[in-house]
Amino acid sequence: MSVETEGETPTIQRLRRSFVTVTSENERLLGYLTILPVLVLFTLSAVLPIVWAVAASFNEVPVFRPEWVFIGLQNYTEVLSSGTLHYSLFISLAYAIGTTVLELVLGVAIALLINRKMKGISIIRMVVLSPYLLPTVVVGILFQFMGAQFGVFNDILLKLGIFENPEPFFTQMPFAFIGVVFASVWKFTLFVVLMTLARLQSIPNNYYEAAKISGAGPWRQFWDITFPQLKGIILIVLLLRGVWMFNKFDIIWILTRGGPNDALNTLPVFAYETAFIQFRLGVASAISVIGFVLLTIVAIVYFRVFSPAEEVAAR
Repeated sequence: MSVETEGETPTIQRLRRSFVTVTSENERLLGYLTILPVLVLFTLSAVLPIVWAVAASFNEVPVFRPEWVFIGLQNYTEVLSSGTLHYSLFISLAYAIGTTVLELVLGVAIALLINRKMKGISIIRMVVLSPYLLPTVVVGILFQFMGAQFGVFNDILLKLGIFENPEPFFTQMPFAFIGVVFASVWKFTLFVVLMTLARLQSIPNNYYEAAKISGAGPWRQFWDITFPQLKGIILIVLLLRGVWMFNKFDIIWILTRGGPNDALNTLPVFAYETAFIQFRLGVASAISVIGFVLLTIVAIVYFRVFSPAEEVAAR
């Protein structure tokens, strides 16, 4: 809004209003230009691949020829009638639930421990959070050596008397599933720790001081102060980790290649093998689209039921 000064001529007032209008339009244009790189990057990295996958799922896509052949819902019919899809969904869900629950419980517990004020806590936090900085391929190779027939896992279990003979992890069930879950939790729990620790450090200390004055012990302080403050971030982390672990490919492929005997053939592994081993890009796209639709439905229902955004905003 322009500010008109007494004594100004109508011409000067019109010029002032024009200047304010031009300035406002320039600021709006600058705002658009600021978000333009983000929109371009998001379009290239997310929107276009989704559009390509949806289009490819309705076609037969030859690997060595540029021509696509439209076949309608044939890819979806083949995939949905396949027992492999049903098993892949089941094992993906089991893996996602197992790892997400363990990551959430351990992550919150570790964050509560390292949030304490004590001597050398900065070094302890650095050591605790360091595994999250390791590349997933390094973690996978490390656990392959540790889970080998004569690796450290077998050595510990033999000494504890749990095993009578060394068992090769990652080459037979159920050890392969347990090993992959353990490696995933070791690697990705630190994300939950970081998110929870950031929220813990934003809780005002006077809440706890007032609770202590009122006679509340540590357990009562946790349930009355800490947990309500963490509820929103826990709901957000639960959704993020659940979706990410359901889509997790790298650590499963590095450790097991989807084996033994396709026992860990999760949905991402199933799509990868279909695309890059069987060279059936159209069918692989249909598998990916089915997973995308299922996760979208789950996310919508999750937001409707739990309203995590409102929980975070309320804090």
